Amino acid sequence: MFWLVVIEALLIIVLMVAFAPVGYLGIEVEPSGSTLFLDGHYIGHSPMYLAFITPRHYHLEVGKVAIDGGTTYKGKTANLYIGRFKKTMTNFKLDPLYSYVIRSHPPGATVTIDSKVINDETPCRTNNLEEGKHEMILDLDGYPSIRYIIDTEKTPENILLDFDSNYRLYCDSKPRGARISIDGEIIGRTPCLTEGFSLEKHLFTLELHGYETIEKDVDLSAIGNKINFTLKREKHLGETP
Repeated sequence: MFWLVVIEALLIIVLMVAFAPVGYLGIEVEPSGSTLFLDGHYIGHSPMYLAFITPRHYHLEVGKVAIDGGTTYKGKTANLYIGRFKKTMTNFKLDPLYSYVIRSHPPGATVTIDSKVINDETPCRTNNLEEGKHEMILDLDGYPSIRYIIDTEKTPENILLDFDSNYRLYCDSKPRGARISIDGEIIGRTPCLTEGFSLEKHLFTLELHGYETIEKDVDLSAIGNKINFTLKREKHLGETP
């Protein structure tokens, strides 16, 4: 009788193992501490390890997390399939989001970033900028627009732009007719007038058929409001210097 009970118990265990819906899911996120949602249900913070999970398709959401003194990271989503008796490990690296305080002199300027108008006028704060470069334009009645490139790798958290220092720049070349670009943006052909660039270093590029291309970093704060370039003729094979 005893052995019959033991055999029945073993059969039950074998059947449970053979037919029970069992899976394993591990979720690791860099940085840790991100909120996790599985099929829309909150399950905790990363890292998370779930055993005895029903095998099927799942939708995972890794929520934003603010750590390290306020740095915010962009959340991610993923579709997963958990198999029977399978160990599924997922690893995510979240991308940081950047925030900037924007001030202007005089204040009250409208701020546009990547063609989207920010609701508040200066002084204001912009949040959740993804890593990389972003074009910012400040507009204030009675002043030329200020165009500024936010580079998340280099730009400080506090930005101050002065409309009184923003000016119109006259560009010319010898010979004339050269196509001129500033920071990769085509301005026109010399002579030409441009405005809206901040008083800092910008890359000037001049191109004219038959002449060597000029690429030069120019600090606008040091040149006044006029700039002239002299182009050199291209050297051809067999031509003496």
